[in-house]
Parts: sequence; structure tokens; C-alpha cells
Amino acid sequence: ACSEKGYFDEEDFQCHCSGNTYLDIYTNDCLCPAGHVWSAGEGTCIESICPEGEFESLMAGCVPCSDDKTYAIATDERHKQLCEASTCGRIVVGSNCLKNKCQENEFIDNYGNCYPCGQNMQYHVSITEAVASCTSCRDENNTSNMLHLPSGGWCVNKNWCPTGQKFYWHGSGSAYLQCAACSGNQVVEISTSESVANASQCNDCRDADGNQSRILVKKGSIYYCYPTQCTDTQFKGANGACYACDTTDGVYVGKDEVLRAGCLTCGREISEDDICQVGCQQGEGLRLKDGTCYPCDYWKRGATLKLTELAEGVSCDACSTRVENGSYCVSKTACVDGFMDSTGAYCYGCSETGIRPPVGTGTFTAQQCEACGHHVVNGLCIRSNCTTDQFWAAEYNNTCYACSLVDAIKIGTHEIERNQCRACITTPRFWAGSYCYRCDSAETPDVTTAEEEVSCNSCAEREVKDGKCILVQ
Repeated sequence: ACSEKGYFDEEDFQCHCSGNTYLDIYTNDCLCPAGHVWSAGEGTCIESICPEGEFESLMAGCVPCSDDKTYAIATDERHKQLCEASTCGRIVVGSNCLKNKCQENEFIDNYGNCYPCGQNMQYHVSITEAVASCTSCRDENNTSNMLHLPSGGWCVNKNWCPTGQKFYWHGSGSAYLQCAACSGNQVVEISTSESVANASQCNDCRDADGNQSRILVKKGSIYYCYPTQCTDTQFKGANGACYACDTTDGVYVGKDEVLRAGCLTCGREISEDDICQVGCQQGEGLRLKDGTCYPCDYWKRGATLKLTELAEGVSCDACSTRVENGSYCVSKTACVDGFMDSTGAYCYGCSETGIRPPVGTGTFTAQQCEACGHHVVNGLCIRSNCTTDQFWAAEYNNTCYACSLVDAIKIGTHEIERNQCRACITTPRFWAGSYCYRCDSAETPDVTTAEEEVSCNSCAEREVKDGKCILVQ
């Protein structure tokens, strides 16, 4: 179904456009360039000169200004001016010309919707016209009552989160901006964006005496709004934030005597570089480069501890319950009823099937894999659960195959897989290269090694001749 402005070519089975139109690949419609309309009589696009009271759209040519629908227009100044002309009375939002339906004391959002000024709600406004509409809102005293937050593109009531009393934060999902009270000891996650975090007004929080009661703190990649008044089970860092006495994190306190005293009161110690940290006793934990004391018995699904994270001079074997596992320091007690992956982050039961986690050859996880009765093949823990008169191929996700299959099956090149192939009794099989063959099949694979020759000769009906494993003539 091609556009009436084009035609269908039976040679290349494509739609082509006539005149100076161009094809819209999504609709198969032939469109005119900006500032032009289609002339059926001339079979081409001609320059559009719309009469007064009309504007030029991209898809529909000249459109009456009174039309209630929204139309896409060219984004150059001429077409914008036609839409916004006093004789037309419409507005441009992004690349669309729409009828301004907003009344006095209303503003428009990115999508052309109108909302009352002064509501305790949040609206997306980032397009220039929508931002201008938001900031032009006035109350009955002709005072601006809406605030535009560039970070996130919000239009909100200026008094929704009163400065010094509340701060902004994102609740469930990115589309829910909420207010949180400056009072209280709750730590609130703000955002991973610095600009969004700075717009939260967290640092503007004040207590009854006018002192700052909250502070914006970045931990890792996340910004939090922390209370500055610490409880008896907390100490304060140099950034003004409160931390639990038993936190495993190392916190910088600097040379301030009050901060250092608070750290020591929590039963912690202060390093030479002014880090307040949990003391690591031999066998109780591992000191990390950031000052953290990482408990010997700590394990959480998904958590890893790399050897490169350990402080200088600290080794994994300082904990009797940990062991080096490739480039990781893993807990030996984490997966007591199974085995872990090479990073130590995930545990797998010995009876699980269909999973082939990576394990490093000769590592602790490889020992666990073997203890489960499985095998390490090509860096993976392979589990064989085949029944009698079956063989398995690690190459294909631990699949079991019937020994009676006539087909040659690719099994890989590991000794375990090859032994499985030759273990077929009722219907004997042999291997050559990376395939497992039935002894009485018509296949004649190449034999290039002594091991392959032994495998071929294990079949009573076969022999090696001219470098091939063939049936006895």
C-alpha cells in the first residue's frame, strides 16, 4: 500500500515517491519537505503559502488555526512564527503546534496538558515553552508560586517542600518526586545524579535553632541525605554525616578532636591516615584498602571480595575460614551443601542440573565441584546425570544421549567425555576427534593419534586402515 504521491515498482517490489517528496519508512507515505505542500495537478510538492488564519504542518499542509488537534511542524523560526502568530493564537511545544487550551493560572507540560498553578504535585517540564509556562505561574497576589527544577525537569509548587523544613527525594520510580521532613534520623537515598542530588535541598535543612540538620553525602555512586545529629550508637564523619558504630565502612574523621573522640567512644580505632575503622583482630577480619574491616565469616549472595581490595600486607589466609580462589578471597563456609562460582558470590546445590557455572581449574571451587561428584571441564563444573546406556556431551549443556543413536554426536575433547562415549555397552561406541560414533555406523572418521586408534580398535567390527577408522571388510 503505497502513498498516492508515489507508486509501486514491480521490479524491485518497493514503494517510490514522485516529484520531490521523500519516503517515510514507517508509514510508506511520501512527504513533502518543510514549507511545501503536495500539488496533485503538478505531481510534485510546491512551496506552501498558507492564508491568514492557517499554519503549515509537516503532514497535512495548511491547517486552520482553530483546529483542536496537535500537528508536527518544521522547527525553523518561520514555521514557529506562523504557529504563534497573533492571528493564529497557538503555541509551539517541542516540534508540535498545538492549541493553547490553558486558562489563567494554569501552565502547560511537555505533552500539551494544562494544570492549575500552585498544586502540590509534580509535572515534567523540560521543553523551553513548558518551562516558561511553569515559571510564569502567579498566585492571587501576583507572586510566582511554581518552581522549575532543571534536574529531572520538574514543575512544582514553591512551598511544597518549604526550604529548611523539607527536602525533595525520589520515591517509587523516577516519576514520583516526594517531600521528606528535615527532622528525624532516617537516612534517605536521593539519586545517583549529582545535579539531582544538589537540587534536593537536603543541605538547606535547619533545626529549631537554625543549625544545619541534614547533609548530602555520597557513598559509592549514590547520594544520601543524612541527619547531622548523631545518636548514642553513632559517630560523625568529617563530612557531617552520622554512621553506625558497627558499620564495616572506614570513615574519614580528620584531625578534629571531637570527631576522633566520637569514633573512639564507639570502640573503633583511628588509622594513620585519619580513618575511623573497626579494629581487625587476627582471625576476625581482613583490613581493606579503604579502612574497612571485612569480617571473616561475612557472606552475602552476590557479594565478592577481590584480593586487590585487601590492604597492603594483608593476605586472605589471615582468616581461617577463607581461601584464595583465583583472584578472589572466598568464604569456605558459604556453600556447605554445594559449590560456588569462581567469584564466591553464588552457591549451587550438588543436585542442581542445567547450570554450568565457571570454576577455575585447581581452585577451591573446583574442589567443591569434584566433591559433589561432578567434573571440571573446560573451566566449567559439569554435572552428569545420565542413566545406563547413555553418554553425555558437556559441549551441549550437559545433554544425555542414548548409546543406540546412529548419529555422530559432538562431545568435545575432554577425557571424561571420551570415557563416557566408550562406556556404552549394549550398543558400543567409539570416539575420534571431538565426536562420538556408533561402532556399527557407516562413518569412517580420520584417526590421527594413538588414543584414537585404541578407541577405534575397541569396536570388534572396526579397524584402522589408511588413517581412517573403518568397518572390517
